[in-house]
Amino acid sequence: MAESASSTAGSDRASSTAGSDRTNLQAQVAALAKLERRASNGGMAYDDLRIPSGCVELVINRESLTTPLGMRLRSGGQHFQPFIEELDQGGPAQKSGLCEGDVIVSANDEEAKGANQVARILKENLKIRLIVRKAKQAGGASEPGELP
Repeated sequence: MAESASSTAGSDRASSTAGSDRTNLQAQVAALAKLERRASNGGMAYDDLRIPSGCVELVINRESLTTPLGMRLRSGGQHFQPFIEELDQGGPAQKSGLCEGDVIVSANDEEAKGANQVARILKENLKIRLIVRKAKQAGGASEPGELP
């Protein structure tokens, strides 16, 4: 009987070690994924990818910081949030899915507090992750940038 008790204890240790190895491997995979996100975005990693209800994620990529995005921002509306006032046809902003009247909720994981702050983020990054509340369609907002 003593033999079976020691072999059971040995298998428990092996099982525990395997579980620990699996957890360690999962942590390594998560760390590598974070590094990959950081490398693909010029050094910035997006750890919190949750998107608020009623919003969409749009990503604008450009070749160089001197490439114009093709949009004009303005702050206003009910909550004085920045919104897209004007888009250039065929520009990177329009190609990403932005539309006139879209409200910018955050840019590169920073809460959007005004057009000037968002413009600074846009100027400083090649890859821009925007969380946007899309403009109301037919029968739209009574004021540009108004939240639904």
